[in-house]
Amino acid sequence: MFNDLRHLLSKVPFARMHHSRILSSIQVLIAVMLLAATGAMSFTVVRYARSNAANDLVDRGATVTSIVSRAAGRALESASNWSRADAEAALDEVIYNIRAEEGLEFAFVVDSNKRIVVHSDNTKKGKILRAALSAGKEAETKGSLSDDAFYYAAYPARHSEHSTLNGATIYEFVRPIRLRSKAKKMYPGSLELHLGFSLPGSWSFARTSLKRIVPGLVVAFLLLIVGNYLARLLVGPLNNLKKETAATAKAGAAGGDSDNWQLELEASGEIADIAKNWNDMVENFRNSYHYMVEAKRELEVRNRVMLYEKKKTEAIIDSLSDGVVVIDAYGKISFFNRECENLLGISREAAVGRTPQDVIQDQNILEFMTTAPGSANEATEAGGAMVPPGSVQGRKNQRRAADVELQRKNGSRHIRITRVPVLDANGKPGGAITTFRDATQEKLEEHARKEFVSNVTHELRAPLTAIKSYVEMLIDDEAKDPELQRDFFNTINEEADRLARLIDDMLNMSKIEVGNLVLNKSFVRTRKLIEDAVNGVRSAAKNKSIDLSADIPDDLPDIEADKEMVRVAVTNILGNGVKYTQEGGKVFLTAELLEDASSQHASGTIAVTIADNGPGIAEGELDKIFEKFYRGTSTVEQKVTGNGLGLALAREIATLHGGDIKVSSTLGEGSKFTFLLPAAQTSRKVS
Repeated sequence: MFNDLRHLLSKVPFARMHHSRILSSIQVLIAVMLLAATGAMSFTVVRYARSNAANDLVDRGATVTSIVSRAAGRALESASNWSRADAEAALDEVIYNIRAEEGLEFAFVVDSNKRIVVHSDNTKKGKILRAALSAGKEAETKGSLSDDAFYYAAYPARHSEHSTLNGATIYEFVRPIRLRSKAKKMYPGSLELHLGFSLPGSWSFARTSLKRIVPGLVVAFLLLIVGNYLARLLVGPLNNLKKETAATAKAGAAGGDSDNWQLELEASGEIADIAKNWNDMVENFRNSYHYMVEAKRELEVRNRVMLYEKKKTEAIIDSLSDGVVVIDAYGKISFFNRECENLLGISREAAVGRTPQDVIQDQNILEFMTTAPGSANEATEAGGAMVPPGSVQGRKNQRRAADVELQRKNGSRHIRITRVPVLDANGKPGGAITTFRDATQEKLEEHARKEFVSNVTHELRAPLTAIKSYVEMLIDDEAKDPELQRDFFNTINEEADRLARLIDDMLNMSKIEVGNLVLNKSFVRTRKLIEDAVNGVRSAAKNKSIDLSADIPDDLPDIEADKEMVRVAVTNILGNGVKYTQEGGKVFLTAELLEDASSQHASGTIAVTIADNGPGIAEGELDKIFEKFYRGTSTVEQKVTGNGLGLALAREIATLHGGDIKVSSTLGEGSKFTFLLPAAQTSRKVS
């Protein structure tokens, strides 16, 4: 600034000679202004500091007064002879003990008559206090004079009384002394403690403060000068280093080559070392950068390959017929395939990323998935049949399996669960893979096989037992009557026929189930086939006095079917009607062509309806009567012999021919079976 001003004054002709004096005057003026500003600021600082000191003095005086008043009360109580002399001696000792308190000017105790009992100045002891608060000096009283409170007043000190306190302010604190019962007898009125503290005047306070501050300011100023000099020695090289690094940063931001990031700096000492280290770091960075670029490319390729393999693996697992759940090392579900959604009724979105405890409701499945291998609960966990101990169970990190019955809205399902732990590189468990297989059909088939063997055994044993019994009787010549022998032979013949029909039905059912049954289809005269079936059971109906009648139209269309299979089906249904209808009942057969729009076949459907007035079938058994070996539970049905395969075989035959069997029944009124077959579109060679 002074250089610019000097340059300006040099251009003025008059001022050109005196510009040095003018500049000197300006410098003096600025110095005076700085001193005045410093003084004003110092005065403000001193006033602020003195105000804070006054507040601190009030707090300290209040605390000291409270402590001394309590000490005086205790001293009076402990006076040995309870004389005034002992009491005053005790109070003198209390006043004596606080004489070293900082800023304390006086301390005394007055009674209710304003007589000074004790005083820090012994010359004033026994005198009468002429007015409250040091002879009535103008004082502003604050607070109250209750037994537990104190009050104080601040007033300027007079030179005549305090020659060393010019400009000082006296803070006088007053607090009553609590008197006990014995002390009250000695001092009937009250005792008050007066403590006076001095606060130096502004100039005295300023001098004291400056004595403490000025040395520190001088040291700080000197340190500032020295620091400025040292900073100038360092700033030059640092500025050069700053410029070089800024240029390098700018080049890097612009995408420049890292070869241009080297520092070209003429320096010595630490700055030169910094520049060298920087250049070495840039070189290492360049090498690392090239290596990282190559590694990044390789990682991207590997990542794409791994992503492809992951998606392929997930697609393969997702297409499995078994449910698969993968638990990671943190106990959360990381994979949940589509079949698990169907089996457990849980969506994949709701399962992935959560723990099994959050999503699986079935406690048996949850316990199996979360129980560690080899635990005490492993032998009975999941409520299912565990793999026997000694095989895979009981050995840590081995495969475990269990069968669980899962209740769903559409019925119970048998689920076979398998859990295999996943081991990390150290051979420690790092998760698990749990598979779920729907074993419901297997369970049903297993049950059906057991039931089949039981029923077949029973059905085979009954006719064989009867045949064996009659043959033994004939061998032993127990039936000598020719008529009785004829009855035995007829019975043996009937049981043999029954056994043959059972074997034929079982063979046909077996062929149908395994898909080996080959239909020998041909065009068949429907009327003739039905008449043959009716005639086949007519003798049985006659034996029971059952009215068997049939209504078959002459123009009934032909069918394209396996003649023997259809005849077996119609005979089975018609034979059941005769067997289960009581003696003297009725069985009526009708046949017709259905040509309504609801028919699935363009040429129409032939409906053969067989109705009876027998005992009827319970509504809950209408669907079960078509199951293999099923027998009704009514008393009438249990009395009639049969193998439970007739209706099951009839429905399978109808299904193979594109037809069906409908049934309706009322208990006590009878049943009605309708055998539906598609009519042939054209008639060729008819059998």
